Amino acid sequence: MMIHGNFRSMSAAIMLTAAWSLASVATNPAMAFQTSLGRAAMATTQQQRHATFLSATASDDGIDEIDLKLMGIAKKLKLDIFDLDEGVFSFASKENRYGLEIVRATMSLKDGGLGLVLTEMAGSPDGRGLVLIREVGGNATNANVPIHVGDAITGVITKNFRGRTTGLNYDRTVGIIGEAKKAAMDDDNQLTLELTRVVERAKILVEIDDGLGNIQRVDALAGEDLRRLLLRKSIRLYDDRTARFDMPHVYGNCGGEGACGTCLVAVQEGQELLNDCDEHETLLLKGRPLTWRASCQTVIGADNKPGVVRISLKPQATLESELNPGVKSLTKN
Repeated sequence: MMIHGNFRSMSAAIMLTAAWSLASVATNPAMAFQTSLGRAAMATTQQQRHATFLSATASDDGIDEIDLKLMGIAKKLKLDIFDLDEGVFSFASKENRYGLEIVRATMSLKDGGLGLVLTEMAGSPDGRGLVLIREVGGNATNANVPIHVGDAITGVITKNFRGRTTGLNYDRTVGIIGEAKKAAMDDDNQLTLELTRVVERAKILVEIDDGLGNIQRVDALAGEDLRRLLLRKSIRLYDDRTARFDMPHVYGNCGGEGACGTCLVAVQEGQELLNDCDEHETLLLKGRPLTWRASCQTVIGADNKPGVVRISLKPQATLESELNPGVKSLTKN
């Protein structure tokens, strides 16, 4: 599982709230969500609908605890639009103290349907919306990881089918689930749901040793990019003498693109609270101490667990070979 913080700010982002205020997108009617809060349905073979509708302005009468929970989750979500024509959307957390956890739950469909009840929290004629899981039963209870009430289904995967449902309304979501179910039953009966879950971000204490005997302590939330955290706190991360890894004899950093290797830190404690190095960072750090990380590629609290991370800055500053690295290349050879 991976926890994601709320770092993106898209000009086309649409805020999903229980009140579903459309004032922020009134200048573009095509981007406005209609208010169809709470349409619920069973994701079964027949894909039968439950005639359950909740008014966006309804009183507490007739709204149970699950309704309130789903409305609370909806308040915390926003939809980022990357390509409206192509339907490329992404959920993000509206509140900084909450993040999004990505979970993949695999189940067998040998004994029937998924067994999920879905509730449409918002829908629009152009196919966009917010659909959350209201009830978990049937085969879904036997998934390899627990499926939670309030999860959003953002993708459906089988052996020979892959469909995205991020930011889609009920009809399109259930349609894609139906296609995936048919593909699974024609194959090995295995179906995987990609779920986005709103979670409270764990608190991480980051202790920073500047190499001169000074220790600074900074509070962080799980999912934060280490480089951004240090720069936001005005902590001097770079040594101006460090030559770029990708451009020999050139100084200056790459702006967090993971190419230059000048934002290095040494992790003295809490490596288990950081994300693993991917192939790119592994190549960047080849031949360097195992405790070193490129801060621009490092996520604090990647598994949303609290704890302490202790780092030292500019570990390359005392090594002449790092200050004059010569010709190197981001290749495996």
